Amino acid sequence: MKKFFLKSALFLLVLASLTSVVVFIFEKGLGTITNSYNLKRQQLESQADSIEVLVLGTSQSLHGINPSYFSLKGYNAGNSAQTIFYDVGITLKYLNKMRKLKYVLIAISDYSMGFELYETDEKWRDYFYAQCWGIKYPEIKSTDMYLYSKILLYTPEVSLGYAVKCFHVNLTEDYYPNGWARLTTTTEINDHNAYILAHKNFYHSNCYENIKGNLDTLLYELKKRNITPVFFTPPITSCYFKFVPKEHLDTMYSTVSGFCDKYKCRYLDYVSDKRFQNSDFADCNHLNSSGAEKFSKILNADILEQGTLSTLKK
Repeated sequence: MKKFFLKSALFLLVLASLTSVVVFIFEKGLGTITNSYNLKRQQLESQADSIEVLVLGTSQSLHGINPSYFSLKGYNAGNSAQTIFYDVGITLKYLNKMRKLKYVLIAISDYSMGFELYETDEKWRDYFYAQCWGIKYPEIKSTDMYLYSKILLYTPEVSLGYAVKCFHVNLTEDYYPNGWARLTTTTEINDHNAYILAHKNFYHSNCYENIKGNLDTLLYELKKRNITPVFFTPPITSCYFKFVPKEHLDTMYSTVSGFCDKYKCRYLDYVSDKRFQNSDFADCNHLNSSGAEKFSKILNADILEQGTLSTLKK
């Protein structure tokens, strides 16, 4: 019996050791993978002292604004489903390093004032921001293992798939050094697809006050440094616009109007801009590369080349 227990203990010890080795290999390998979060942090940090225009926002900004068409040095810090909490967190974290920063372009859409990842099925993104950007959403407890494990971050199933490829995975194939990500796939633009893409489930009115407070903090810090904030709403297709809740738009407009009055900043509304046709979109609410070129040139003309022009469109 004594020998049995000794052999069992030895077996468990060997098994635990092997498991630790496998976990270490996985964690190490996953840590070498470039994703949109760690790539953008590296890009922003390497360019911080030369950035004159910072673009914020969700995937509409990520795919729809190419700073190559700006007359000033720009960087697109937007990302898929990036909430205002992270827009603000990223900007404030690097604000003192962006010594040449003149403009911050703040994308705001119908769902922006009620959108926090932690309230949605996309909350897994919170852990990428925590691990890759070092910005933790307040609702996440420090004991949450997802903050520390890359296996949990990518999920065990996906991690295994990456391991089979020896972790030689390219998750940022269409990302450019200026932060813009080109859309290479297209989806038919129709009411059915527009309805699927609509972000109604992203909106949670209980988040409003926190989001408004985050924006207020950002605008205060920008104005204190004589950096010009500009709100804008990206264009969407007419079929997508059908499914935008009017009350969400009204909340967005009234909130932005209040900030523009308080901080003397501008708001440019392109949501139904007739200059954009379906051919400019990769799907119902994301611009394709030619649409991004058009929109980036328009932003450059309306903001960067206009300088001190101050109008509130609605």
